[in-house]
Amino acid sequence: MALDRPVVGKETVMVCPAWKQWLVIGVLAWAVGGCSEARRTTPVVHCPDLVGGCAVTLASQPVQVRFSAPPSALQPFNVQVNALSATRVSANFRMVGMDMGRNRYQLVRESGGRWLGHVILPVCVAGRSDWVMTLTVDGSAVDIPFTAVKPY
Repeated sequence: MALDRPVVGKETVMVCPAWKQWLVIGVLAWAVGGCSEARRTTPVVHCPDLVGGCAVTLASQPVQVRFSAPPSALQPFNVQVNALSATRVSANFRMVGMDMGRNRYQLVRESGGRWLGHVILPVCVAGRSDWVMTLTVDGSAVDIPFTAVKPY
């Protein structure tokens, strides 16, 4: 038996309001691109001795940065930055691939272009001590990786 005409059957079509479609598209876009760590374009400067200090260039000006003591979890230390013409200086501490909470310090201007911040690093429950300080001077930033002294 040959069929000369198409067989007509029932078809179910789901109708979804436009705002729901855009919501689904937005959630999918966030899930694909919003969950990954953003690519960092901040330049990296290696400073072998932050207690002795390092010189970098930020916001087209020479900047010197140093720690008052070797950094260690739960032990206070100072971050000192010398930047004569700076109007705003901050230091943010993080670990790559490990959420350590908010560790951002707005440094306070002192005399002679010196900026000072009192820092206490949290303890990493995984036992890691590899940190990155993002030093920002007037909107220009540099990443400075360092290793904290383990307190135990």
